[in-house]
Amino acid sequence: MAKPSPRKRLIKECDDLWAQIVKARDGKCQICGRDGCLQSHHIMVRQYLATRHDPENGISLCRGCHFRGHMEPERFRDQIIAIIGLEKFNQLKEKSRFYGKPFKITIRDLENRREWLKTEWARRQG
Repeated sequence: MAKPSPRKRLIKECDDLWAQIVKARDGKCQICGRDGCLQSHHIMVRQYLATRHDPENGISLCRGCHFRGHMEPERFRDQIIAIIGLEKFNQLKEKSRFYGKPFKITIRDLENRREWLKTEWARRQG
């Protein structure tokens, strides 16, 4: 099996740091309040690189709420909006779509993101 490319490794590192930041910030499922088995969910899908690693584009969910959310996407979107507010939801939507698919990210950009996420993680750890 081939090793992942440097680009894929950097994206994975950024994804992992992003998830840690989101879970540490929220501390519990934002839908039901459980604090075990947390998962980080992208509010705007991961394919939009402009918001993929933005902690504001994440919400912590327990495994059950995350699964149910993907099974009932319309209801789930309404729950997310109720939690973060319509204004923030629309801001994320605009940011992700405006800088979305056509937005190309270089290795250097990914390295900078990784360093920013590391700094943000350390800052939040106190």
